[in-house]
Amino acid sequence: MLRLEFAIPGYVLFSVVQYNSIITIHGLLMIFYMIMPILIGGFGNVLFPLMINSSDMIFPRMNLLSFDLLMFSFSLLILSFSSLNFGWTFYVPLSLLSTSFTSDFVFFSLFIAGFSSLFGSYNFITSLFKCSNLSIISSSLFLPLFP
Repeated sequence: MLRLEFAIPGYVLFSVVQYNSIITIHGLLMIFYMIMPILIGGFGNVLFPLMINSSDMIFPRMNLLSFDLLMFSFSLLILSFSSLNFGWTFYVPLSLLSTSFTSDFVFFSLFIAGFSSLFGSYNFITSLFKCSNLSIISSSLFLPLFP
């Protein structure tokens, strides 16, 4: 949609509010719902037990809770897609102009996504100290890259 906006000079396909809304949703989706969960949660839950020589993470239900919270916050973000009048960086001059409930949904969805990340990181830290061979960690202070 954004490429269509820039394809024809002088032709306006979206209003300023719609354009800011598309940029905001795209930035939030790519950073907080694609890059961080896939790299940390997705690859981490597969590779981390291999690195510490364990069968699984120590709290598999906490992984499920983390995933469920991420999907709930993703649905709240999609519900707020209608009219976001600020960029994905939430700079103060633009974000103060938006007094709608959609900006509250965005902030709340990012708050819930933060709790999802906290639960996942707690599971990583607990799995590291409970399931791994601590002599490997204490002797080199690093986990082996390849098990």
